[in-house]
Amino acid sequence: MSAPACGKAAARLAAVEPGMTPDWPRIAKLLDRGCGLQDPWSCQTGASLYYTGSPGVPSDPSRARSMFTAGCGGPGTLTAKSCRFAGTMYVSGQGGEKSEAIAKLMFKRGCDKQDAPSCKVLNLPPPE
Repeated sequence: MSAPACGKAAARLAAVEPGMTPDWPRIAKLLDRGCGLQDPWSCQTGASLYYTGSPGVPSDPSRARSMFTAGCGGPGTLTAKSCRFAGTMYVSGQGGEKSEAIAKLMFKRGCDKQDAPSCKVLNLPPPE
């Protein structure tokens, strides 16, 4: 039940030999579990997987938005990207209802975590 261990196991499963296909459904389950245990890397990576979809894992914008939002809660630049991507999905209505207020909150959190593109969306000065 270690969140980082779930993410690391998913990363190992994704790193296959050339010509081989990763076990995307199993990877998705590990990333879901890691994100549920509040691992920002699992949230960011899982959200990206659900956003685009892969063999055996259909695109699920609602799940992607939920995982990007969950990933926004952690520290560091990786979570800043999750904040920006969540904000983009909220402002456009991808994966659920549009919400300018939540989008602004996500972009503000991204900016606070030193993400220049998030700051730009809000017309705030970029991080130094």
